[in-house]
Amino acid sequence: MWSAHRIWPEQNPGPKPPLEAVVSEETLRAKVDDIVRGSRALEERWHRVITHDDLQREMARMTA
Repeated sequence: MWSAHRIWPEQNPGPKPPLEAVVSEETLRAKVDDIVRGSRALEERWHRVITHDDLQREMARMTA
């Protein structure tokens, strides 16, 4: 989830720290690499690319 979309607790009087202060670039790169590997594996297995619409539908299903 993008840092900008995270809710900052009202009880915390301080400003929300920038993403770079919380998560290292190395960690972010590792997460992206993992996501890309997973997407490629799904594409190879099911011969189908996961689209933005697919992700939106799944998020809607999960929150319903």
